[in-house]
Amino acid sequence: MRPVKLALTGTIGVGKSRALALFNRLGAHVLDCDDIVHALLKGADKTITAKIIKTFGARVARGGGVDRKTLGKQVFNDPTARRKLERILHPVVIATLLRKARAARGQVFVAEVPLLFETGLQKYFDASVAIYAPMSIIKKRVASRGYTTRDWQQRTAAQIPWSIKKSKADFAINNSSDDKLTLKNHITRIYQACVAITKGGC
Repeated sequence: MRPVKLALTGTIGVGKSRALALFNRLGAHVLDCDDIVHALLKGADKTITAKIIKTFGARVARGGGVDRKTLGKQVFNDPTARRKLERILHPVVIATLLRKARAARGQVFVAEVPLLFETGLQKYFDASVAIYAPMSIIKKRVASRGYTTRDWQQRTAAQIPWSIKKSKADFAINNSSDDKLTLKNHITRIYQACVAITKGGC
């Protein structure tokens, strides 16, 4: 039987990466879509690199790839520029995601997809998990990582509100606590539910 395909989503600062790592420790085959994007910007696909440089100018080029910081200054401040970048990157990200999902082994495949509902990618998964936290908690977490309020606002500008993500998801996790055990318990429960499906359970 093919693995249950689970999508993990949420805004910056809610604990998606920690949740993905917990799924991995439990035995799930995992993938972070941001890793696909980072590889593309480093020059993994020269065609994509060329398209980005042609669209945004030679100043974004760096060492055979794209300078993320320089590119980010353009796209985070300009919705039109951001959409242009998404049109270049998203088809490749989606194709890679689907290929990895088909090749996955084991009982559960989990992909971290920040723009899951915004891009309509939920249709490729069996279920979705939205992680959320109060705004005050998110601000403290992103500040501890060196982000300013403006940085955080720019990075979430393309995302729908967390309340909508929560309502659309099959599972919703309130990760407002810094207690790692609480998040682990939530992830374990969801993972076990997925495993039960592969075994004919509910």
